[in-house]
Amino acid sequence: MIELLNENGEPTDAEHMNDTLFNCNLTKDGSISFNSFCMFGCEDSGEGGDDFCQR
Repeated sequence: MIELLNENGEPTDAEHMNDTLFNCNLTKDGSISFNSFCMFGCEDSGEGGDDFCQR
C-alpha cells in the first residue's frame, strides 16, 4: 500500500493508510491498485461489500 501511495503522489501517513480506497484487481496474483483518498474518511461496508468514501 505504501508503494501505491508513493506511486500516486499521496502521503504515507496513518490517515492516508486508513482512508484510501484501493481496488482489488481481477488477477490471480491478488494485486491491488490505488483508487482515491477519502478526505472525510472511508466507510467499511463489511465482508463482501464495497467500501466507499464518506461525504
